[in-house]
Amino acid sequence: MIERQLAVQPVRSESICYPHAQSVVCAERKVTHKKSGTEKLGVRHFISSLEPTRPPGTGTGTGTGTGNGNGNGTGTGTGTGQASPALFARLIRGHWTVENNVHWLRDAVGFEDRCRSRDPNAACVLALLRTALIAPLRAAGHLSLTRAMEDFARNPNLAVTILLHQRLRSSNW
Repeated sequence: MIERQLAVQPVRSESICYPHAQSVVCAERKVTHKKSGTEKLGVRHFISSLEPTRPPGTGTGTGTGTGNGNGNGTGTGTGTGQASPALFARLIRGHWTVENNVHWLRDAVGFEDRCRSRDPNAACVLALLRTALIAPLRAAGHLSLTRAMEDFARNPNLAVTILLHQRLRSSNW
């Protein structure tokens, strides 16, 4: 079982040396293992340029909220142009979609963490190439990138065919 709690505090940007900081968020996550009953507690802190909500009738204040682990949550506070704890919870959870969709794929399929290049330019180019190769594979209908890499290892011409015959979507820049 996963329990999450969020505390949001307003902050002056000068007090923490972040030029556009408006709030500090403390996210606690408690995971209870079903069989053993052991608990793990994780705490993460975030700085945001979003102004936190204020309780009604006050000039400053805090907000608290809880979530159920799937991005849904409730929070206290009202106001326009202000971020509620529920919004902060969604933003924090949404951050991991980037990690899961791009970075994890680059590491799991492209073995990015195993790269031994010490040249920062080479590492950057390799990361760009790994990311650029994900899109054509997805467009060609490969749901499993690991399976696609195995197929390409057996038949390198298949990889070349996919790259040569991919049409890039035109953008309306």
